[in-house]
Amino acid sequence: NSVGELPQGMFCGWLSESARATTQAVLRLTATMMTLALKAQGFQTRTIQEWPSAKTPEVLRGVVSDNHRMLQLADMVRRIAPSRATVLLRGESGTGKELFAQAIHHHSLRRNAPFKAVNCGALSDTILESELFGHEKGTFTGASARR
Repeated sequence: NSVGELPQGMFCGWLSESARATTQAVLRLTATMMTLALKAQGFQTRTIQEWPSAKTPEVLRGVVSDNHRMLQLADMVRRIAPSRATVLLRGESGTGKELFAQAIHHHSLRRNAPFKAVNCGALSDTILESELFGHEKGTFTGASARR
């Protein structure tokens, strides 16, 4: 059955069947309104179809896609996760950096250790350095112990 129209090239996501009907309805309405606004600006659209959940592959833990670029990224995650290499994930807000960081952690040798996400943009240089590398007592105001 037809879901609606999307501007060409726009990423499409979906909720699980267990999501509340009201949440699904609000998201569908929002997507429709966005599509209408973009159509009014001259973007081309195409009709999309509902994808059966059984045919939608989970390429990494928490990452569902059948896009060839996403499959390449998932393969890269699986190759680098077992190494001891430092990985820096960069990108705009909302692009899935934390999701990929969790996937790398899940596939790594440290999967049983705690995972801590750090929003580097929200921290001062001193605090960020402390979060990533630790600090000695008295290094900066508030550094009351070695960490």
